[in-house]
Amino acid sequence: MNEIIYNIDGVKARIYNRTDAKNIYLQVYINGERTKKTLGTADRKIALFNAFQIITNQTYKDNHTLKFKDVATQFLKTMPNKKTKKTYEDTLNSVFYPVFKHKKINEITEQVIYALQMEKVQTVLPQTVNKYMVVLKQILKYAYKMGYINKLPEVEKLKEVKNARGFFTEKQTDEIFMVAKKRIDESKHPITKYSRTLLFLFINFLYETGLREDEVKSIKFNTVEKDIAGLTRSKTNVRDIFLTDNAQNIIEGLKRLYQANGVKFNDNSYLFLNRRGNPIGSLKKGFNSLLLETSMRDKVGKNIFTQYSFRHCYITEKTNAGVSATAIKLQCGTSTRMLEKHYIHTNIHQVKDQLK
Repeated sequence: MNEIIYNIDGVKARIYNRTDAKNIYLQVYINGERTKKTLGTADRKIALFNAFQIITNQTYKDNHTLKFKDVATQFLKTMPNKKTKKTYEDTLNSVFYPVFKHKKINEITEQVIYALQMEKVQTVLPQTVNKYMVVLKQILKYAYKMGYINKLPEVEKLKEVKNARGFFTEKQTDEIFMVAKKRIDESKHPITKYSRTLLFLFINFLYETGLREDEVKSIKFNTVEKDIAGLTRSKTNVRDIFLTDNAQNIIEGLKRLYQANGVKFNDNSYLFLNRRGNPIGSLKKGFNSLLLETSMRDKVGKNIFTQYSFRHCYITEKTNAGVSATAIKLQCGTSTRMLEKHYIHTNIHQVKDQLK
């Protein structure tokens, strides 16, 4: 008989003749493994009846209710590349298992997927969400191939945004610092006042130096000599950077803050310390709380304005002020290509006097 393919209740099966045998055979996928059975007859009608009985048996139907994590675990076993497998595992653990872990595979519908996309795009870029979805699509394709789902859900690719760096205007920067000072004055608890003051000094330092957050956190008191400071780590290159008068005043302000709050520090201490005298961690939560009290409150959580925006602001302002690209590259640890691609927001009205 000619080969017949079944797809009933998400169970895929194949009925076929072997050239070297009289019986007709049934091949079905069970728990991700291919199982072969003889139908015990060469009669086509009887074979089809027997196959139908087997396929619709509850034993095979149970495969249709496998949970997402079970299917994902099966899929990972098929991946030979250890590096890619590790990437998939990390994405599953951080993105999909918290949401889909106990869902049945046939419950991962297009509506459920879209809801997750909309949730994730509130905190990360669409490009990042699309990368997450590549992992999900591969697992769903595997589930469809194994017969665990009847239909392959469509995963919409979110529209990517240009990789332009968000930066604060001068007006927005003034507003942020004004609100930050106000929040310090309104603080009633010493711990709250300390954390808000530290945040105020930190974002001011970012604005004055154009450094990345981790670079600022890497500076120690003993690497500062008047208007020059040395980084102890960097995303690109460890280097010395220039400190404006305002940046130097911020360092003095940190010393006064620590002394007033009994925070122990010495020459080998990092510039920015928590109340226990340890290097600070992330200030993202505090910064978002600050933005919520500004006119930029609707941008919080959408990855538009972050502390990194002060770096973009610095580079853009210095570029528009006529500072050489060489000076900016040395200070900020970046390249001409990155300056042109991400940071320079000059328009024709700003350069028309130079063109004359």
